[in-house]
Amino acid sequence: MVTWFITGTSRGIGFELAKQLAANAQNTVFASCRSPATAKALNELASSVPNKNVHVIALDVDDEPSVRSAVKSVEGILPAGAGIDYLINNAAFYEHHINFETATPDSLEAHFKTHVSGSFRVFRAFLPLVQKSERKVVVTVSSEVGSMTHVDSEWNLGTLNPPYAIAKAGSNMLSKKIAVTYPDLISFAFSPGWIKTDLGGEAAPFDVGDCVPRHIKVYEGATKEHSGKFIDQFGKEIPW
Repeated sequence: MVTWFITGTSRGIGFELAKQLAANAQNTVFASCRSPATAKALNELASSVPNKNVHVIALDVDDEPSVRSAVKSVEGILPAGAGIDYLINNAAFYEHHINFETATPDSLEAHFKTHVSGSFRVFRAFLPLVQKSERKVVVTVSSEVGSMTHVDSEWNLGTLNPPYAIAKAGSNMLSKKIAVTYPDLISFAFSPGWIKTDLGGEAAPFDVGDCVPRHIKVYEGATKEHSGKFIDQFGKEIPW
């Protein structure tokens, strides 16, 4: 049994990842979201997969009691002594059409709360379960928008959505700090690509169904060589 815990699975990349992983009977998928009661597609997935290997877990990354409760839920389902092989911190949000003139301190704080503090909160709470596992992979889903190098690139990322970009730069540092502090883990930041989802928008060049197999390939193929790095969906290193 290979165990996965994924945040932000009610839609988009997180949902597609849970769906594709569930197709493999060897995977046990803990698919978390803020409101399972309204996550229709996720609940339908959990009830329809023949292997019954998807467990929907209530979790709000912004709320400490919610995260602690999620840990207890997972512990109650896992066999004795089992852990989490892959912890995928995927929960995110994005406010469109924001620049430096229209961004607010409240927006910056909200992005930081979810992308940095939320990922930190989930990691610390689930660390004991990750350390029990065989793989010990921790993925902080980030974005090339958070790359300091790409701010000055030809992609014109320098002016794009300061709150989101600043928060993703912070989540990159979080991933690096985890790698340095816990050398027994494989911890890396991951850019999934600009994908057609509610977050990415219709202008994105990639389809989520095509990208997620590449994501899984990177996750399953990750070694200590990946730890402390920033990796894209094709397995290539991204400059910080």
